[in-house]
Amino acid sequence: MNLINNSEERLLHLETGLKELDFPSNIIIELGSRCNIRCVYCANHKMKRPHGRMSEALYKKIIDEIADAGQFDTRVWLCGYGEPLLAGKEELCERIAYAKAKGLRNIFLNTNGTLLNDAYADAIIRSGLDWVVVSMDAFSKELYELQKPGADRDVVYQNIVNLNSKAREQGSSLIIEVQFVLQETNLSELDAFLDFWKRQKVRIKVREMISWNRGVNNKTSLIKAERRIACAWGLTTFPIIWSGEAVNCGVDMEAKNIWGNVAHESIRTIWDRKKPG
Repeated sequence: MNLINNSEERLLHLETGLKELDFPSNIIIELGSRCNIRCVYCANHKMKRPHGRMSEALYKKIIDEIADAGQFDTRVWLCGYGEPLLAGKEELCERIAYAKAKGLRNIFLNTNGTLLNDAYADAIIRSGLDWVVVSMDAFSKELYELQKPGADRDVVYQNIVNLNSKAREQGSSLIIEVQFVLQETNLSELDAFLDFWKRQKVRIKVREMISWNRGVNNKTSLIKAERRIACAWGLTTFPIIWSGEAVNCGVDMEAKNIWGNVAHESIRTIWDRKKPG
C-alpha cells in the first residue's frame, strides 16, 4: 500500500515539471464527455458544450503520434470530463490494448467505478492497463451516495476489491489507486477510509479540497484563496477533448481556451504554440 497526498505530489511535480518540455509529459484523452452519475462536487451535469465520443481514428492518431515521437513514457490519461467506462468493455479495452501494443508504458484510467463489474475487470486486466484511479471520497454508504447520486457505494467498493483480487491472482502489474478528495463533509470518514483500503493493500491518494475551476459553487469543494498553490500542470499537460480540440487546462470544462485541434495538426505543433515564450 502506498499513501500519498496532494502536497507531496505537488512538490515532486514542482521539482521535475516546471521546465519547458519539447513534448507534453501528460496527455489527457477525453474518450467521451458523458457521465452516468452526478457527483455534487463535479460540474459535468452543468456542461454546455456538445456531448460526444472520440472516434477510433482520432484516438489512434493521437496514440500513433506519441509512439512515433518516441515518447513511450508519456502518461496517457483516459478521463477528461466523462466516465470512460461508458465506452463499453470491448471498445475501451481495445483502445487500451492498442496503446500498449504501440509501446506506451503509462496508460491511466480515471473512473467512478460504478460499471467496473466482474467481466469489465477481467477485460481491463487483459488489456494491459497500467494504472486505474477510482474516485471514492467517502466511506459510509449514506455519505457516499449523498455525494454521488446514481452510484451504489457497496457495489463500487466491491467492484474495486474484486478488481484488486483478480489482478493479484493473475499476476498483473496493474496499479489500483483509490482517491479521497477532502471536503468539509467527509473529514470524519477519512480514518475509516484509510483503514479499509490499507487492508486491501492498494494505493491511496488523499487530495486537498479543490474548486474545479469554480464550476461548482458549494462549500464542500472550495478552499480558501490563501491556501492555493500555483499549478504546474499547465507546463506539462496536454488535454484533448473528445472532438480533438486541445484545451489549455484539464478543468476547462467548456473548452473556452483552445490551442488547436489534433485532428488537423500534430500534438507537437500545437504544444509548441502553447508553450510560454
